[in-house]
Amino acid sequence: MASQAAAELPDTGDAGTLNQDLLAQYKQRRSGLFERLINAYLEEAPQFLKKIRDGAESNAFPDIKLNAHALKSCSYNLGAVRL
Repeated sequence: MASQAAAELPDTGDAGTLNQDLLAQYKQRRSGLFERLINAYLEEAPQFLKKIRDGAESNAFPDIKLNAHALKSCSYNLGAVRL
């Protein structure tokens, strides 16, 4: 089962933790874009984590799934493609 999930991940080569190419693109596009994205992530991620924890405590699995997906998407946008 784990090998099937790994096969579905995008090929990032040996990119490490963050996709540096994506981060470089953000930095080249517009001044301050990368910083705004980081600030938005730092503001939103703790809220998603809290909602995931709350959902786990109350067995609200749809809430866990929704917020885990949102956190994953936000992280992916900042280059964390393997999260």
